[in-house]
Amino acid sequence: MVEFKRKKVDEDWKKQAVMEKEKISQEEEQENFPRQASFEHLLSMLVTQAFLQLGEMENPVTGYRTMDLIGAKFSIDLLKVLQEKTQGNLTQEEEQALSHIIYQLQMSYVAKAGVGS
Repeated sequence: MVEFKRKKVDEDWKKQAVMEKEKISQEEEQENFPRQASFEHLLSMLVTQAFLQLGEMENPVTGYRTMDLIGAKFSIDLLKVLQEKTQGNLTQEEEQALSHIIYQLQMSYVAKAGVGS
């Protein structure tokens, strides 16, 4: 009769490997998402939406540029409401960035909508 030696499995090693895998997974997840909500992230989301609606950017899902002037006007108006409601509560840099981006979007909207022609 042949005797087989039992393999010795180090359970601590298995636990350590699982923990390391989970840690790597969490780190990768955090890299894909902002660590903390901020005014800059909110502004970026609204601005991106407006640029998509103005046809200034390709839609990442479809790969096409489309124009939705009604949606673009709404997004610009939302940014103006945000500017009005946060007046006096933003840093100088945040105020300047918001004013600048609203101006850029308004000029793009005017050009696309043919306002004043």
